[in-house]
Amino acid sequence: MAAPHVAAAAPPCGRRLATAAVRGTTPALRPPFRAATTARRQQWRGRQHGSRVVLSASAEASTAAAQDSAAALPAEAAELPPEAQQQWAQCAALLQERCGLEGEAANAALLKAFGWKGQGFWRQERVQQVPDPAQVGAALDYLAGLGLEAPADLEKLLKVFPEALGLRVEVMADNVQVLKDKWSMKNNVLLNAVKRKPRVLGNCIDCEGNCAGLCTRCWAQF
Repeated sequence: MAAPHVAAAAPPCGRRLATAAVRGTTPALRPPFRAATTARRQQWRGRQHGSRVVLSASAEASTAAAQDSAAALPAEAAELPPEAQQQWAQCAALLQERCGLEGEAANAALLKAFGWKGQGFWRQERVQQVPDPAQVGAALDYLAGLGLEAPADLEKLLKVFPEALGLRVEVMADNVQVLKDKWSMKNNVLLNAVKRKPRVLGNCIDCEGNCAGLCTRCWAQF
């Protein structure tokens, strides 16, 4: 008696073809493994290339901003560390915004205010100090409290007495109090006195005729 014939099991691909033939449809063939891998690799490379383009653009923008900032600094500040240069640039921007100064005029004021040029006022009290945005902002706020808030008024004052930016608020307040107590000044009279002789804000001595060699900070000059 002959053994019954058993059909060999069709491979998975053959079963799909047979099923599709019965159903009258075209089988959906999977792409070859190598082709799929190549496609995924190309997509990944495309994303990587896009990321590099974005990072490159961002780096170029940062570099350009740093170069613009460095170009705006005076020659005296060119050798400062990056953080100090950033502080200087912030102070200069603050003066441009609140006092209406041009970039060159703002830097000139900072050079005098923090002891980089001329020691006629500071007498070595400040020597090549890095401008501090908090200090500059506090000085401008105090002047605004006196009534010197308009950019035009601040611009005039800083052209005559840029060192005001480097004065501690306590020093200015003490000298204003002297004007109030000793000369009975207040309101517009006080304001006009400061506009006329802004150096009075930085006084630290009254020699009373016996010169102590600090004429730029002496009440005898008022």
